[in-house]
This record gives sequence, C-alpha cells and structure tokens, in this order.
Amino acid sequence: MKEFKKDLVIGTDVVGHPIYITKHVIDSEKPGKVVYVQGGIHGGEITLHMIRDIYDYLKKNIKTGKVFFIPFANPFGWGQKSYTYTVGKFNNKTGEDFNRTFGSNSQGNTSVQIAKAIIKECEDEKIDFAVDLHTAHTSFPHTISFSEEDMSFVKQSNIEYNRLCYNSEEYKTTLNYQLTKRGINNFTIECGSHDSIDKTYQKQVVEGVLNVIKNLGICDFEPELERTNQVTFSKSVSYFAECGGIVEFNFDLGERFKKGDVLYTIHPANLEEESHKKIAEFDGVIFRFAKTHIYNAFDEVMRVFRNEDLTPVK
Repeated sequence: MKEFKKDLVIGTDVVGHPIYITKHVIDSEKPGKVVYVQGGIHGGEITLHMIRDIYDYLKKNIKTGKVFFIPFANPFGWGQKSYTYTVGKFNNKTGEDFNRTFGSNSQGNTSVQIAKAIIKECEDEKIDFAVDLHTAHTSFPHTISFSEEDMSFVKQSNIEYNRLCYNSEEYKTTLNYQLTKRGINNFTIECGSHDSIDKTYQKQVVEGVLNVIKNLGICDFEPELERTNQVTFSKSVSYFAECGGIVEFNFDLGERFKKGDVLYTIHPANLEEESHKKIAEFDGVIFRFAKTHIYNAFDEVMRVFRNEDLTPVK
C-alpha cells in the first residue's frame, strides 16, 4: 500500500502564485475498484472530520483498488468570509453557485476550471464510485441521487432520508448529475448542518460511506449495518415568513408533528400587531431551517416533509 498527495494546478493568481486543489491517494497497489471522495466545494460546509475518519480507516484496512480524496475542492469558497462566518456557497465575482459549474463547455472562470479538473481526474482515474459530501442549513444527513442504479449504493449507505432527483433541472450542473451522465455511480450526502460538527451525524455518514466501499471489495467485508428504515422523497414543503420578526420554533430538527400543531410563531416588531402562528396542515417531519431566529418577510423559515411524500426503500 502507498499513500501520496498531488497538487492539481488550475492556474495562477495576479501575483503569479499557483491556484491549486490537493488530491490525496491511498493505493493498495492491487487490482480493484476505484473510489473518489470529495468535500468542500462550498466554503463553510464542514466535512473534513468525516473524510479524515474514512481516510484513516482505509490506510489500515485497504485490500484492493484505490481511493482518492479531495477534501477542499474549492479554495475560493473557503476564503470568502463575513466577519467570522464562512459564506462561500456562491462566487462573489459571478454570483454562481460553486456546485453549478460542472459540465460547462465554456472557458469560464476559475470556478469552471476547478470543475473541469475534478471531472478530468474522475475520468482519468476511471472511477467506479464517487461520493460528494456537503452540509445544508440546519439539517440532518440525507442523500441525493439521480438514477435507479445509484439507489443500490444509497441503500448500502443505510442513511434514513434519501432524495430522488431523476428529472430535476436544479442539479444538472452539479458534480453528482455530471458523473451520473457519464455512467459513473455516485451520490451526494448532505451530512448535517452548515458550519457544525455533530458526532451522531459523523458516525452515520462515515459508517455509510465505508459500508459502500466495503461492498465494492476495497476492504474486507463485514456484517451489514443494522438496517435503518430508509425512505425516499422527491419533494418537500417550504414555509415563508409572512412578516419580518423574531421566530420562536416549537419543534426541533427531525421531529414529527401532527396536523393542527403550531410549528412556529413569528413575533413582529410592531407591538400592536398580534404574533403569527404557523399551523401544520398535515402530518410530517421537520426537515431543515436556517440557523437563526431573525427573519425578514418572505424569508424561508422552515422546510418539512409530508408523511405521504415519504416512500419506504425496499
């Protein structure tokens, strides 16, 4: 077994310094499957601790094939900060989402060149499977996939909630979609909340990714994880603030609610105005919300699942 790293030079900055992303490789030096693990295409999406756990495990246990990692796929996003907060989801110069530049045929900007370099590495390495790690606002782990074939890998990951985007226009310039288009099995994991480390979520994601890798024969097979009651979904319901104010939440992330429950209350600044209660119109689950209690009118306050939109994975 050997491990090494390689800097993929994209270009140079204004003073001539190289702009690059770093690829880390664990190679068993024996024939087998090739896997790619990516994180950090958006600044502030903390997945490094999960990638390190996967990397450290494979250093000790790889038997066949090769796994390569790019833990920080986008150095620009990580440099975009507002006070102490890392805000690198969108390119400050172009306004583009950093994960919406894959598959472009244009010369583009440096973001496009990074996307092209990553796709080229995946094609040159002839990868058999890839996983792209992200985080969302305040959320729990869930996968995103684009084909029925990828669902067999999603099932191996044992993650409870799984989004199907087979006909979605929203994701067609993501790494996820572009790899699927090229016949490369993959899925994305939203690993939890933005700028957060949650040990329970960390364990779920690391065990899920390693379970896929073990099933590919890269490590010795171990007994299956205790099966989760996995469900798929293709849509969710968003609630938006009807006025500006301070929001008081009545449910936590992942909690189930019943029709008629008060999901949250908005307290407006006008003391003569009554507080606004959002009443649930169906039974469901709290999917995600932003990490704040402070909202302007029309901001998305909360996203939820309807129970009827969740389909068990067989």
